[in-house]
This record gives sequence, C-alpha cells and structure tokens, in this order.
Amino acid sequence: MIKQEMAVRSEQPSLRSLGALMAEVTKTANTEELAHMLLLINEVYADSACRCEEKGVAYGEDSEEVIACDRNVGRTQRELLDIYRTLIERLKGGAVG
Repeated sequence: MIKQEMAVRSEQPSLRSLGALMAEVTKTANTEELAHMLLLINEVYADSACRCEEKGVAYGEDSEEVIACDRNVGRTQRELLDIYRTLIERLKGGAVG
C-alpha cells in the first residue's frame, strides 16, 4: 500500500498578504476601497486560521507546527485589532468618507 501524506499549506502566505493589506488600510480614505479591503482582510485572516486547524488534524494539536501557527496567527490578530481600533477612531472623527 502506498502511503499518502496529507499536504498541509502553510499559514505564512496568508499572513504576509495580511501584513500588506493592513498597511494599505491605514492609507486609504476611500470608503468603498476600505470596505473591500476589510472584507479581504477577514477572508485572508480566516484562511490563515484554517491552516492552523488543518495542521492540528495532520500533526496533532500539541505539535510544534500547530503551536507556531497559533502563535503567528494570534500575533496577527492582535495587530488587526490595533488597526481596527485606529480605523474606528478615524471613522468617529469623520476622516473616512
């Protein structure tokens, strides 16, 4: 019987994309562009979190791969929260429109 290994994608490409998107969110004042960026950020963040779940199934929840993935995604989540807080303050101040 041929042993088939499960191919588990890394969360890193999604996290790199998130970094680029987060940088752009802080630069735009266009409401339509901002809304699309936020939607894309949510989709890419969800993708990166799914990679951790897939790694958990493939390698075990306590594996080094899963621990590192969770740490990377958690760090990005904190960065996203900071950006969302800043964005909310901008919205309250009328800087986006």
